[in-house]
Amino acid sequence: MLKQRVPPILIAVAIAALLLPLTGGHADLWLLHLVPAQIVGFYRGTRGALLLVAASWVLALLVNLPRPLDGTGPLVVISAFSLVNGFLFEKLHKRSFLDDLTGLYNRRGFLLYLDQHLAQAERLDIPLSVAVVDIDGFKSINDNYGHLYGDQVLCQVARLIKETCRAADVAARWGGDEFALALLDTSASGALILGERLRVHVEDKASLPITISIGVSTFPTHAKGKRELLANADRALLLAKKDRNMVVLEPNRGIFSPSVEPVV
Repeated sequence: MLKQRVPPILIAVAIAALLLPLTGGHADLWLLHLVPAQIVGFYRGTRGALLLVAASWVLALLVNLPRPLDGTGPLVVISAFSLVNGFLFEKLHKRSFLDDLTGLYNRRGFLLYLDQHLAQAERLDIPLSVAVVDIDGFKSINDNYGHLYGDQVLCQVARLIKETCRAADVAARWGGDEFALALLDTSASGALILGERLRVHVEDKASLPITISIGVSTFPTHAKGKRELLANADRALLLAKKDRNMVVLEPNRGIFSPSVEPVV
């Protein structure tokens, strides 16, 4: 699950709802424990909801609450409801950030990860590279073989991207026949090498004679922020697509092609 930071105001609401029943009063106050479990469950998934449910039970024992099934505030029902909703929130959360066809992250999920990685790169003073991948001549594939076959090609390229990338890399379907990669702690030369490895992998393993073009940009060497990073990678992709089947770094224009060594 793509984890998001819980807003401070919601953290405050969750803490208040968790502690308010300790003041005593009507047993229905324990229903407030549903609030923090739902908040954390939405942002952190089932594990987050489980953590808050466990906290509810601990607090119930500390204040000697009557048996959970007694009275008007049955913690068993509240706990089960919270966990189910945490699970459903997690499923919905995943669907909102994943591309249905390829199983990669979608544009929204990629941008969220890119924001997190940029903050981490700035904090740790490490490079972050972005690569934008385009399938050469994809329109002709759709025209000659049909859109269903075109979808199979997209899925196949997505699978080859997964096989090539490291576990820490973030791969997404950027839109149409384009994909995007966020490569944390990867320099420009490292991104060019990974891009060339991916280019060769697609050329060798695809069922059709498919080739890809890749544009690369690196923070902070060639870009100082997200928009500049993406714009440079997109400009590099346009240069790569002129001759096709190559990896281009912009603005230094280091190029990896079948016959050209990288220049970084």
